[in-house]
Amino acid sequence: MKIIKDPGKTCYLKETSVENIFINEYMPDAPDSFVKVYLLSLMYAGMGNEIDENEIARTLMTDTSEVVKAFEYWSRAGIIRKTSEGIKILSLRERLYGNGDEDVITPDSSRRLMNDEAISEMFDDIEQSTRQFIEPGQMQTILSWMTDYDARTELIKAAYRYCAGLGKTNTRYVGSVVRSWIEKGLVTKEDVERYLQETDQRHAVYKRVMRALGFTRNATENEEVMISAWIDELGASMEDILAACSKTSGISNPNINYVDKVLRNKAPRNQGSGRVSRNLVMEYYEKLRNKAADEAAQRKQQVYEYVPRIRDIDDQLQECNMELTRTLLNGGGGSKKITDLISQLENERLRLLTENDIPVDYTDIRPNCRICGDTGITKEGARCSCYEEVSRMAAEEK
Repeated sequence: MKIIKDPGKTCYLKETSVENIFINEYMPDAPDSFVKVYLLSLMYAGMGNEIDENEIARTLMTDTSEVVKAFEYWSRAGIIRKTSEGIKILSLRERLYGNGDEDVITPDSSRRLMNDEAISEMFDDIEQSTRQFIEPGQMQTILSWMTDYDARTELIKAAYRYCAGLGKTNTRYVGSVVRSWIEKGLVTKEDVERYLQETDQRHAVYKRVMRALGFTRNATENEEVMISAWIDELGASMEDILAACSKTSGISNPNINYVDKVLRNKAPRNQGSGRVSRNLVMEYYEKLRNKAADEAAQRKQQVYEYVPRIRDIDDQLQECNMELTRTLLNGGGGSKKITDLISQLENERLRLLTENDIPVDYTDIRPNCRICGDTGITKEGARCSCYEEVSRMAAEEK
C-alpha cells in the first residue's frame, strides 16, 4: 500500500521566514496586493512547491493580471528574477552583503555594459531595424537578456531584425524570441539563419521561388514582401507561382517584378468572390490598434482628472527617462540618481492607483486580441487565430 502525505495541510505546520530588509525597505512603499503576492510566493518557494500566476490569483481572490503586475514590480525592485524556468526569489542579504556576484542587472552593471563598443553598436542596429528610439527601460531589459539568457549581441540584433520583418518590435515579444532561440541552442547569427531556413515554411517558399528564377542567393527583404503578397493578398498557390516563374525562361534578364505582373494580371481568376486582401486586413488591424490606444488615452485622462498627482508623476517620468537615455549614452555618470528617482515615482504611482481603487493596468493599452496584440501574427511568427474573424470584420466594413 502506497502511503502519501496530504500536501494541502502541511503548509499550516510550517513557518515562512521574511527578511527584515524586505519589511523595512521594500514593504512600506509597495501596494498591499503586491506584498501579498510576494509573501505567498515566498511561502511556496520555501516549501519547494510549484505554483503559477492563476493559482496565486485564485488564492488571493484577485485577477491574474494583478499577479503579473506584482511580479513585474518586484522584478524592477530587484528582489526577484525572471528566468526561463520561472520566478527566482533572491536573498536580500546576499544582494547587500554577499560576495558581490550580480544576480540582476543594476545601474552600475548596465553602465559598464553601455561602455562596451559592441553594446553601443547593437543598440544602433536595433534602432535602425525598428526605426524607433530605444527608451532607458528597454535598454535595461535588453541588457538583462545578456545576463539572464547569456545572449550575444549578434543574436539580439538578429532577433530584432526578424521581429521587425514580422511587424512586432515590442520588447516583450522580442525577448520571448531571444529566449526561445537560446533554449533551442542557437548562439550565433549563422545558427539563427540556418534554423529559420530549416523551420520557417515561408522562408522555404522564398528559396523555392528564387531557385525557380535561377538565383542561388537568398531573397531580399523587398522580394520577401512581394512573394508574401502573392500568397496572402492574391491567394496564389505554389503551383501558380512556379508557373509564373516558368514564363521568365524566355527572358534574357529574368526578374521577380515580371512574375509579380503575371500573377497580378491573373489575380481575378485566383481570387474567390468577396476575398479580402491582406493589405485591407492589415489596415483593419491598425484601426483596432489605434482604437485601443485612443481608449487607453481616454482612461488615462480620467485618471488624471480623478488623481491629478498622477499626471505630474507621468510628466516627471517622461523627463527622467529622456534624461536617463542621454546620461547612458554619454557614459552613465549620474544614472544611479535618476534610476532611483524613477523607481520612487513608479512606486508612488502604483500606491496612488491602489489607494484610489484603480486597477494598476487601467491606463495600459488593451488590444482586441491578447495573443497577437492586434497584429495578426503570434509570437511564434504564425498567423493568429483571430485573423479570419478580423478578415470578416474588414469585409463587412469595406
